[in-house]
Amino acid sequence: MTVLEAMAASKPVIATRVGAIGSVIQDGENGLLVAPKDPEGLQNAIAGLLGDPERRQRLGDQAHAWVSQNYTSEAMALKYRDMYEEVLGKPAPSAISARQADHSNVDARGA
Repeated sequence: MTVLEAMAASKPVIATRVGAIGSVIQDGENGLLVAPKDPEGLQNAIAGLLGDPERRQRLGDQAHAWVSQNYTSEAMALKYRDMYEEVLGKPAPSAISARQADHSNVDARGA
């Protein structure tokens, strides 16, 4: 969550390639990734951003745009719904829409 919050605040993020971080940060596009337990790589990434204000701005702007597109409340609600439906074994939204269209001519009694 901290990474997403920093990205939403247009801050350039430097993170290690662990867990789901790689699915959020595209290295060099909306943030920087370094290998875990690589202090020299982390030092180089920090120094590189400190010395390049335009790159800091670009990474921060692209991070904000990515979060704004992928983590809106509507996008998150749809992702949660899909996850719950998958866990519960319910049909996908496209199947539900097709089923509703098939029953559009059925009245309240099911006739």
